[in-house]
Amino acid sequence: MFCLFVKLDSALAPLSGVFHNYTGRSQDPNSRAVDVTQKELQCCGVHDYRDWVKTLWFNRTGGLRVPHSCCNSTFPSCDGTVDQPGELYSQGCQVKLEMNFHFVLSFIIWYSPVVFLVEIVLFLTVAQLMRDQPHIDYQVLVKN
Repeated sequence: MFCLFVKLDSALAPLSGVFHNYTGRSQDPNSRAVDVTQKELQCCGVHDYRDWVKTLWFNRTGGLRVPHSCCNSTFPSCDGTVDQPGELYSQGCQVKLEMNFHFVLSFIIWYSPVVFLVEIVLFLTVAQLMRDQPHIDYQVLVKN
């Protein structure tokens, strides 16, 4: 399981680069991906909102704001200012992505044996039905 965590961390490493290259423009696919990820997963930054402080985008905004997608939806007046961190999502996106990944992985691990057992039962049922069928002798039709 430790190996899985190491591989997962290395697989999520490019996430920092995507956040660092955020432009805030809707035409930029990476920026759109960041905004959608933060809104859907209700997260902010890679580890938390403070990750934005290290980005060029943060400096271009005067060093006061994080993207609006970091705003907690329970605070409609949130404008993304870092001086009100209570209005921002508290967890980082890496943790949320790991949680989702582990949920999916657990689902696969627990339900694969169930599907396998259902397939075995169906196979045995079909085999029993085929065995119980009356044997019919087929003959070749000969034309006169």
